[in-house]
Amino acid sequence: MSIDVSDAKVRASADFIRDVTIEDCGINELQTFGTKIKRADQPETIITSLEDLITFLDALSTDPLPESTIDPTSSSSSTKKLSEASSARDVFRRNGGDTLLIHVMSVWILNEDVQEIGCRAMAVIMKGSESAQKSMFLRGGLYCVIDCIQQWRESERVLRVALRALRYAAFDGDNRIAIVDAKVIELVMELCKQYDSRTRVLAASWSVLSNVSFGSIDVKERVARAGALAAMVNSIPGSSEDPEYLVEVYSGIRNLTFGSRGNQQLVYDLDCMPQLVEPLQKHCKHYDVLDSGLSAMCNVLLDHPGNVIAFSASGGVQWMLECLETMELAPSTDSDSAKSLNWSVAENGLFILANCARVCIVHDTQIARAMVEWHGVSVCNRYLNHLEAPVPVIQRALVLLSALTSFIEGKDQAVREKVVASLVGCVRRNSSNLALLKPCLASLTTVV
Repeated sequence: MSIDVSDAKVRASADFIRDVTIEDCGINELQTFGTKIKRADQPETIITSLEDLITFLDALSTDPLPESTIDPTSSSSSTKKLSEASSARDVFRRNGGDTLLIHVMSVWILNEDVQEIGCRAMAVIMKGSESAQKSMFLRGGLYCVIDCIQQWRESERVLRVALRALRYAAFDGDNRIAIVDAKVIELVMELCKQYDSRTRVLAASWSVLSNVSFGSIDVKERVARAGALAAMVNSIPGSSEDPEYLVEVYSGIRNLTFGSRGNQQLVYDLDCMPQLVEPLQKHCKHYDVLDSGLSAMCNVLLDHPGNVIAFSASGGVQWMLECLETMELAPSTDSDSAKSLNWSVAENGLFILANCARVCIVHDTQIARAMVEWHGVSVCNRYLNHLEAPVPVIQRALVLLSALTSFIEGKDQAVREKVVASLVGCVRRNSSNLALLKPCLASLTTVV
């Protein structure tokens, strides 16, 4: 039997697979590519059996890959190692290795080991590489992974890596559309029902849905109509003890609701605000969960009166104020990444409150007045007076303060004086920063 391994569209049927032997699988080509990506201190790669093939794919799939752009001028050993790994991957792709990998996986669709390691190799090839994500789609790799998921939906170890490959593929816009068109969302939804929150399969499923939802408004709303948004929301109560899981789910909700008025309304129609708020209250010291959850809430609440009022009725506004008033800011013992996360939580929290105040000025003044009673002004002053507060955090605090000042009653002279003092101090510290000086002066004119 003759197989054209250069044909990027080859996808074996079940009958075809049964007739294929390892000799038909492009052994000579595998030897060539294996030799080209071998390390200088390793013996020549020779593949004469299925076991050799698995070893070859495994070596490719375990290479480390850069999380971000590599600085080629750096002399550090870690940078050098990442550069070598990226170079090996590029050599493999330039010589048609990705096409061959797709072909091997198509032929050996019924071999669990090949599928697991092949999907891991695909994930490695696509991770952090836009060109690889595109080429995998053009060469049929996306459909190869989809076939693998359909065939091996009972194998947790295969699904975990196959979903990871699908997640990286979904960073590309064409891939996102193809994933939705191929009814993969429905397939992933079935997996979510099949696997409970104790498995990594479920978290991997949400990460796929999250990346697919990063696309156009049309794609977001097609994903939501397929039931993904409702499933994410409904899965939260039973998984509130798993922070890693919650981060993935809130990330998906964030992407689905970003810029989509229809998906915002769907959240309102689901009447699910307590389900969204309670885990955040419970994990208020777990800043990964809090940051992901508040990012989602920013999009859910933005200029949507129904969701804002439901958020307040669920205790969200009062809790958010208390959280921002008491949370530890940039402690000296924390790493830079931890400090950045703290400030990100603060920025998102202030954004949520400013949006709530702006909406409630028109739709429910009782909530806006309550925000003043719940120390809303003190919260603003805390961030305006903090010497390490980043510019975006100060900007959010100024927007919130500006919205609240009209609800400071005339008798609250002490509160008004504190606001003026904070704003004057902010003007002095940022006299050369127009991005802060203008809103500071604007707020000052409204309160004096």
